[in-house]
Amino acid sequence: MDKMILTKGSHIIIEISTMPNYEFIAEITETIPVIKCKVANSGRLNNLKQGADFTIKEEETKEFQKDCLNGEYNLIKRKLQNGKPLYSALKSLGVVDDTLREILPTDE
Repeated sequence: MDKMILTKGSHIIIEISTMPNYEFIAEITETIPVIKCKVANSGRLNNLKQGADFTIKEEETKEFQKDCLNGEYNLIKRKLQNGKPLYSALKSLGVVDDTLREILPTDE
């Protein structure tokens, strides 16, 4: 995969401006006129705007989207091994209580 998929419902890897030491898996909620996304289904991480609130981690997003298409967890595993896990609170990723959590690979 040579480019990111930036459509509503797509997952991307982001860095939030106020939390620069962490990376998050977010879901795109709008694309026009600016990309908006959510890391949680409610609260302050529910309506983030590109540029003002977050930046997209392009290479990580490409790898994550490729992993999703192939049913793999390479990026998640590598981030965990490097001590820099990805975080999210999205139900679409299996988080049921809307609490920010480390995202772990499912059993293979």
